[in-house]
Amino acid sequence: MNVSTLSRAAEFDLEEIWLYLRRHASEAIADGQIKQIHRRAEMLASSPMMGQACEELSVGFRCFPSDKYIIYYRPMATGIEIIRVLHGSRNIERSFFW
Repeated sequence: MNVSTLSRAAEFDLEEIWLYLRRHASEAIADGQIKQIHRRAEMLASSPMMGQACEELSVGFRCFPSDKYIIYYRPMATGIEIIRVLHGSRNIERSFFW
């Protein structure tokens, strides 16, 4: 069985995404966006090489879009580890190397 695990940073990212969308849109939109990200993560856990390599961030990192967000992850033996989930407009290097 392929699974995805979340880093603490990714858990925080998802919480921040939900709070932002609930505040600026609606709870239904926030719920829908988080569900979509989780569906993408399940898909990536089954096919971890689908995403694009992000070797400039770290060896083995990959990324895959989910609407306006990017899922940054690392393939593992049993699926993937989600490292971060960031809005596509964010400064990625700053988000990873603070």
